[in-house]
Amino acid sequence: MLRFIRDWSQLEGVGGEAMKRYWIVIVAFAAGITPDPQVRADGPAVFGGPPIGGRRTEIRLSAFHDMEQIGERTELPPAPMPLGRSEAPDRLPGGLKAAPVHPRVALQAEPARPLPPMPAARPLPAPANVPLAMDNDIAHLAPAPMQAAGIAPCMDAACPTCGPPFEPYGLEPGFDLLGIGLGGWVDGGFSALGNSPGDRFNGPVTFNDRNLEGQLNQVWLYLERPVDPDACNVDIGGRIDVMYGTDAMFLQASDGLEEHWNQTDRFYQAALPQFYIDGGWDGWTVRAGRFFTPLGYESPAAPDNFFYSHSYEMQYGKPLTHLGALFGKSLGQWSVQAGFHRGNDQFDDTDGHDALNFLGGVGYTGLGGCFMAEYALTATEEGPGVNDYIHSIVARLLILPELEYVLVNNYGQRWDQAGERSAVWYGINQYLTCALTEDLAAGLRLEWFCDLDGTRVRGLRSGNTLPAGASGDFYAITFGLNYTPLDNLRLRPEVRWDFFDPIGESTPLPYDSGQRDRQFLFAIDVLYTF
Repeated sequence: MLRFIRDWSQLEGVGGEAMKRYWIVIVAFAAGITPDPQVRADGPAVFGGPPIGGRRTEIRLSAFHDMEQIGERTELPPAPMPLGRSEAPDRLPGGLKAAPVHPRVALQAEPARPLPPMPAARPLPAPANVPLAMDNDIAHLAPAPMQAAGIAPCMDAACPTCGPPFEPYGLEPGFDLLGIGLGGWVDGGFSALGNSPGDRFNGPVTFNDRNLEGQLNQVWLYLERPVDPDACNVDIGGRIDVMYGTDAMFLQASDGLEEHWNQTDRFYQAALPQFYIDGGWDGWTVRAGRFFTPLGYESPAAPDNFFYSHSYEMQYGKPLTHLGALFGKSLGQWSVQAGFHRGNDQFDDTDGHDALNFLGGVGYTGLGGCFMAEYALTATEEGPGVNDYIHSIVARLLILPELEYVLVNNYGQRWDQAGERSAVWYGINQYLTCALTEDLAAGLRLEWFCDLDGTRVRGLRSGNTLPAGASGDFYAITFGLNYTPLDNLRLRPEVRWDFFDPIGESTPLPYDSGQRDRQFLFAIDVLYTF
């Protein structure tokens, strides 16, 4: 190679230039670049090759002069060659002449189109109980499997997976009055234990708490006008929820409100779980009324959960509703909220102290919306001299566009009138959900919940013989599917194993009416939204 370069530099005169031209032609042919045979002998020779990345390579060489340009790239639209065709079009757009195609190139198939870039990971959808400053656009329709697995649709009409936004069936599509939307859902299911408890209750499992018995869990209606927290002017909205079914008992206030409705049926009752006014302006939000707690991950609303049954943390580790006011502020990737309320799951003032309790938290969103973390807490007076502190930490990570992991931690403790700590409870939940197809998603929930003093887990409905004082560790493994044959119809079968590790030999057992320390449960429900 060194000798070739030395000889090349010593080529002078007409013969030398001709020799240079000869070697350039040889190299150009080897690279698939061919000379234009119609150029004048004394003009510059043009060597043109196949398109490279949407451009055509040209090398121009004067007949008896040095190369004018080497590697000049001229912007030309690609002209893919059909298989077997040996000649390119005589003229390219703009009147430019096309170089003949080298025979070696003509024998090749049309170059394969480059693969499209990998789509960016879709942001996580906000759950129904996110901090208020982040709760801007909550869909109350049954999510498709990808949404059920924690994946927000891109809403691109050309996307083969998501398609255009879904218009629900049932009510008139587009029903809207002054920006107020009307919607709801119907949810019902069936549960079966591996054993046959005498009271026909599924131990501490809720909301599907009845064994070998169909339950109409939720017939739910709501009116809602969402607000824009970034509006230039003050935007006013709100929401009212009313529901009927076997889940109503779990959502009623512990004092006042629904207890004055004279409901005598043991299982089927009504509840008013939410009624509040929202305001938004310049990144600020305010919510006043009765609303779902910002603590935890699972929600009382059936469409917001992947599983039919609920975790111990959701039912026994935290409150479900508050009556009060909550202020929020969005700070880019961060959001903060703070407010006050009358008590956990309370409505009226029962002790005459008129205590206002603290409710607040902070949230963070990162990795382009693929990671969310939330911390929320409540400090509450639960009676004369009795105070509770409860917090929850929720972290959500979108590992792949179809795979989401969620980690939940909760902790609570109570002080009695003497200022002594009288109860402690805490736990960890893990969720892994995956969209298998457009219609099917799978989910796994692993839970450990410790009721250290036996004060939290108990029979909540009349007739449930679950003994009080079951202090120990509760473990639950739940595997389920979400099948969505229609956009507003979802089937959620699941299998669940519960285990109990008691603290002390005299601790009562929580399953099979106090006879067992474990149980197996199969359950399935049908969820229809409108």
